Amino acid sequence: MKKYQTHIFYFLILLVIATAIFILVGRPGIRKEKSFYTYRLTLKQSPISRDSALMLLERASNARDSLDLYLLYLTKQFEVDITQTRPQTIKALELAKKAGQPIQLAYSYLLVGYAVNSHGDYQLGLQYLDSAKTIAIRQNDPTLLSFYYNYLVGYYTLIEDNAETLKSRLHALQILEDEAPWARHFIVYQKIKIALLLTNGEAFEVAKEVLADIRDEDIMVQPRSYYLAKFNIFLHDRQYDSAEYCLHKIDKYSGTDAALFWTRYYEQLNQPDQAIRVLRKSIASYDTTKSYLDLRMLELSRLYFQQNSFDSAWTMGHLAWREAARKKEQAVVVQSYNLLARIFIAQSNYDSAAFYLQKSTRIASDSLYYESLADSYQLLSVLAQERQQYQQAYDYYQKHVTFKNKGKKSFAKEEMQAIYLKFAFKKVKKDSVIIQKKARQLRLAVMVISFLALLLLIGFLFYLRLRARKEALLHMLNDELKNRNAELEEKVKLRTAEIQRHNEILEGKNKRLENYAFFVAHRLRSPVATLLGLVNLFGHDFVEEKERLKYLKLIKEQLKILDDVIKEAKNIVEE
Repeated sequence: MKKYQTHIFYFLILLVIATAIFILVGRPGIRKEKSFYTYRLTLKQSPISRDSALMLLERASNARDSLDLYLLYLTKQFEVDITQTRPQTIKALELAKKAGQPIQLAYSYLLVGYAVNSHGDYQLGLQYLDSAKTIAIRQNDPTLLSFYYNYLVGYYTLIEDNAETLKSRLHALQILEDEAPWARHFIVYQKIKIALLLTNGEAFEVAKEVLADIRDEDIMVQPRSYYLAKFNIFLHDRQYDSAEYCLHKIDKYSGTDAALFWTRYYEQLNQPDQAIRVLRKSIASYDTTKSYLDLRMLELSRLYFQQNSFDSAWTMGHLAWREAARKKEQAVVVQSYNLLARIFIAQSNYDSAAFYLQKSTRIASDSLYYESLADSYQLLSVLAQERQQYQQAYDYYQKHVTFKNKGKKSFAKEEMQAIYLKFAFKKVKKDSVIIQKKARQLRLAVMVISFLALLLLIGFLFYLRLRARKEALLHMLNDELKNRNAELEEKVKLRTAEIQRHNEILEGKNKRLENYAFFVAHRLRSPVATLLGLVNLFGHDFVEEKERLKYLKLIKEQLKILDDVIKEAKNIVEE
């Protein structure tokens, strides 16, 4: 038993050591790539100017760190002005070729390719992107390949500004799926996002085809976007039960903006009162850590305006403007100003309407919000008509049409640029955080499991030792109990034999006592009675001497008989 316990103990110790070695040492790929991706994450999280970037380059500990920082500085410059970075990206490519680091080289190709594309040299830019793709496939690096895909999306965004961009993006996804099946998670994520964009652009049939490739187990990659795209499709097809099911799923996975979609749902069902109740409840239960409060207030204001509740509409619109201004959401600020102006126009308060429209026009023009600017000019045209300024109304309407068309034309490009920035510059942050988090969780899990295993082992050995001691004590007590039982049995036997002997003696004595009692009652009584009778006769005077002698003789005989009886009684007692 002890030998078996020792083997178990050594086996568990070796298992814990082997697991720890595998976790800490057996993943060189992650450790190898950690430097570059960590640099990229650190730089993305903190704003950096040109001067501070150059200072970092001077303080870099080695050439590889210098190259990493330079590439990341260029990434930051892309967000500011991509057209000014082409010479710097070419310099970075030359440094990467000298360094011989494949990850940095591939990333340099991506930067150069996108910078060249921004100057209109699309063929050369595509060649650089393909070079990066080749390195990514050779290195079997999903992160690099995702970068390539995102920059390829940027390439399609630059050369096209309509719905064909989405088709090109889908085509790139298909290529990525064929050449890198291990990147399915990323592919599914992108497909769901594309489907959502298609439904927002009312391309519902194409969106259905994209979502048809999504398996049930893939939905959890991006559940909110998936169910939102399905909701848009079902709402368009007037399948209200299915649309409501999707809304419940959206509530489950993202409760912050679900009220806006419930509002759309009830509006299409011609239930504005229900839509207002949903928004009011959502705003009343608002958590300050969540977003979309300004949009919900703005939507509620619009519903009040449609119900001709101008006071409530103005109050909620004003609150929406204040919330958007607090969060610096300029687009929502412009929409709030336009809605407030619309309320004042309906109330014939033209001066206040003009005041808000001037503000919204200025902000929308500075921020290039073409659709909001088109709405502002439309309201200015309506305001001019109400004031009977028809020439000015016509001019405003012309501007409205111009900016409306411009907004529609640039919509696809701006949307794809937003997606590009989101995935090209934030994907690595997410990947790096996930990698580091998983590594920390894995190490923590190993430590916890090792500690628990050690505790379990100690507890098991303690249990075995305690159990052995209890068993030994139990055996000892059993042996002692058996011995005592044996002694008691022997004493019981002796006592029983003694009792039986005493019983036999008592039975003999009882029998002799019975015999003695019988003897006394019968044998002894007869001579005693005779003697008593003869003694009484001696007491009378009429007894003659002869008779007295006869009586004496009889007395002697009776005394002898009595003496014999007494001897016999003595013998009976002595027996």
